[in-house]
Amino acid sequence: MQAAVDYYGYEPLVQLRQPLVVTGHPGSDLREIAYDLAALTGLTVHDLDHRIAHEVGKSPWALRRQQGVETYLECAASLAPSLLTSRPAGIVVVGIGTLEARSELSDLACESSTVIFLRVDSSTMYWRLRQLYGQGRFRHPLLPDDLRHPDDLASLLADSQATMARSDLVIDVTPGQVHPAVTALHDYVVQQNLEFSTP
Repeated sequence: MQAAVDYYGYEPLVQLRQPLVVTGHPGSDLREIAYDLAALTGLTVHDLDHRIAHEVGKSPWALRRQQGVETYLECAASLAPSLLTSRPAGIVVVGIGTLEARSELSDLACESSTVIFLRVDSSTMYWRLRQLYGQGRFRHPLLPDDLRHPDDLASLLADSQATMARSDLVIDVTPGQVHPAVTALHDYVVQQNLEFSTP
């Protein structure tokens, strides 16, 4: 008699050979995409900004405002390696600007992980962020506190080109449309980067 399948167990449906780093432009629904992928696969999510908040007892945005950008980046650089070497390998969420600001962190991510970049058209990104800023729903430690002109994002967008060039996969994302990005990322993970099993 065949054993019953345990659909409610805690074993992941996929096993990563190496961590999956998910980063991307602001407004790309980065965390929602990462957590939805985790729900589909059973993989663990390690969110760098959440780990920083746990360690310092405040949000990364508050940390940057109170102690400066370098303090935030030092925390990120000190905590990220443990997430990237954690086993079993999972999904590591890294906000925009962190890899770009610390070359040693970018090198580590690219050498030890599969890096996925979620790209948003610059005009779409600006207006999406304006909307989120207006609703008080977006505070990022490496973005301006007040967004008034597309040029306010120019430096960040320029720096992100280097990360995209080194990424294993770049997915174009439309803000608010999470499902297509999750599907594309799931298909890539299964076909290219994982040993995959089903119950």
